[in-house]
Amino acid sequence: MSVRVITHIQTKPGAAEDFKVTWDRKRYDDVAGLPGCDQYELFQSALEPERLYILENWESRSAYLSAWKIIR
Repeated sequence: MSVRVITHIQTKPGAAEDFKVTWDRKRYDDVAGLPGCDQYELFQSALEPERLYILENWESRSAYLSAWKIIR
């Protein structure tokens, strides 16, 4: 069974763009390239730009748990 994880990030006013740049450079390749990661994307609210969401889809619970062991 696949696993979907949604993480909500609330940034301070004006800090969302900096977060997005840092996330793109550092985090995306680290996680998206892990075995079992089918999707890893960052979304930004159109109505509240300080609200960001990371959506992760993993092929299985074991793949998700294994990823935590690798990235810690």
